[in-house]
Amino acid sequence: MAGSLPPDVLIEVFRLIPHPELYWHRYGLLDVTGVNKTWRSAALESGSLWSCIRTENRRDLSLLPLLLERSRISPLDVRLDLFCNQYGNPSGDTTPRERAEVVQALLPHIRRIQKLYIRHQMLEPDSEDMETILRLVGAGLEFTILTEYTHKCVGDDDDSAESATLNFTASNLLKASLDGVCPREWSTFLAPTLVELHIASIDMDVLGTAFQRCQSLTSLRLHNAFEEAGPLSHPGPLTPPPSIRTLDLHMSMPEIIAVLKLFSTSPTLHSITICDDQGLTARELGRKKPHPILTHMLRGLAPLTAFEVYGDQDVILRDAAGRTRRFQVEAEDDPCYETGALWAFLAARYDAHHTVRTILGATTAWGSLAPALELHQPEPPVDSGVELQIILDDYRSFQESCEAGDTPPLHLAVLSKVTLQPPVGVLKPRCSVEAVLQMLSMVRSERHGVVVCLGELSLKDVTPRSYVAKYQTLADGLTGVGPAGMWLPCAHCVARAGEIQNYARWCVHCRMGDDERKERCDNNWHRGWP
Repeated sequence: MAGSLPPDVLIEVFRLIPHPELYWHRYGLLDVTGVNKTWRSAALESGSLWSCIRTENRRDLSLLPLLLERSRISPLDVRLDLFCNQYGNPSGDTTPRERAEVVQALLPHIRRIQKLYIRHQMLEPDSEDMETILRLVGAGLEFTILTEYTHKCVGDDDDSAESATLNFTASNLLKASLDGVCPREWSTFLAPTLVELHIASIDMDVLGTAFQRCQSLTSLRLHNAFEEAGPLSHPGPLTPPPSIRTLDLHMSMPEIIAVLKLFSTSPTLHSITICDDQGLTARELGRKKPHPILTHMLRGLAPLTAFEVYGDQDVILRDAAGRTRRFQVEAEDDPCYETGALWAFLAARYDAHHTVRTILGATTAWGSLAPALELHQPEPPVDSGVELQIILDDYRSFQESCEAGDTPPLHLAVLSKVTLQPPVGVLKPRCSVEAVLQMLSMVRSERHGVVVCLGELSLKDVTPRSYVAKYQTLADGLTGVGPAGMWLPCAHCVARAGEIQNYARWCVHCRMGDDERKERCDNNWHRGWP
């Protein structure tokens, strides 16, 4: 059947083959051309199918002439990984001469390069690899259609190594990310067309130049702090572009606050992400007297509708307009938010008339969050109530804390629904029905429904009869949670296909009315989510 498809349809099918950066699909197009003459003809007809160039090992290098020929005049997406054996990277089996030949082959095609990603280690100034890099991006060449440029210089610094100095022009550049390298002239590199900019280790003069030249900038990420004087000591005026929507700051907390002050009047700022990696502890951020950063983060937000805690070092705030504020803390010595204190500070800023509020809490923060939720409930209560979603990130730890009496109960008069689920991608420990029942015993309300999304279950040597019996135990526990609502326990992953059918049939007949049985059985249960 596939052989009878028209060439244009085949080409669209071939485009679904994952990009070459996925190792196990790296050479999928080569396999396609060997199926039959029709497939080969269709694949070779489209130059854009062959425009992704990767150089991570010798086979990649050997394919370069073929890809350049088959891509014809199509814009190129080029990724150059230039590493030596000592770093143990995929390109470790290539030599400096081979890497130089790659750049030499690309030079006649620089006007076709639309996306360019370069990654290398710190290099000796007179090394062959340094000369190779500079021939491409340090010789004053013009990239006429380049829209995305990423350059990362990684590895430990030493006295003799240095980073590359960029010297090229790209008048149509839209996205730029520089880490460990810098242009010879920032005013030349920062094109007025830039909309996304990521710079590591900058000074205030560079930031001022970016603000002045890039009036279309919508996303700015600053990493590793300022090389010299920061915003607090800068003498000149700094006015951010009016188009800024996303701000991402990874630096010390005083510098973060200083940069946020620059954006205090920005009307379009939609999303702020901060990460303090130079001294602020997580407990300081959520202490009883909230850290000043919270005041700056909340500026520009409408009343909040969501407070989300991921793990113990990541908090996200959302408002009714969809704006977000996210702050992370990298503090190994004190990796626990005072989640309850954070909620006490934020509760007064919640929109009490909003229909749904989601509070996402990991079990590690439950002991602090539960009492604060009960004590500081949004007022006045609304009919729809609060939706509480709890990520069971560690079932064993939660069950142990329950047994030790360290996990307080939660009583919310306005609670409308509780969702218990494992984090995405979690493999161990396996989801425990007993742990879920223990969590349910911690949550009480006069009226609410409960949705339980059970994670991966170990079903080795489990018969369908005992499998259903396990969920009957869960159902018995659910019936005591509240007098109203519909409960839908659900299996996310099972070992054998037949068991989910048995379980779905049992759930449908035990938990649903006649009008809903067929719809759920036919459309939803086989997906594994209610």
